[in-house]
Amino acid sequence: MKDKRRLLLGSLFFALMFFYLGVQAYFSFVYVAGGSYDGWFGRWEGPGHPVRITGTDREGPATALKAGDEFLAINGITPAEDPEIMGFANRVPPGTTFLMVLSS
Repeated sequence: MKDKRRLLLGSLFFALMFFYLGVQAYFSFVYVAGGSYDGWFGRWEGPGHPVRITGTDREGPATALKAGDEFLAINGITPAEDPEIMGFANRVPPGTTFLMVLSS
């Protein structure tokens, strides 16, 4: 009885590990997430506070931005209207153009 239980638990453990390995392989090699890379990083402390650009990627597409710029809107949508607007580039396909309003 003890050996059957050990075999069952061992088999279950290895089945779960192979399932986990399969899911990780799928998301690493097969699944391609949509979105693009905008090359800037910002911080927002919540409603009533401005979004400040904290940095940019020197190799990225947003080299004209500089730390300290205040982010106001993308395509007319402000952070107050859509708190997830800072991740806009992750939701659109690469090559999508958009208008970003800033205040220096």
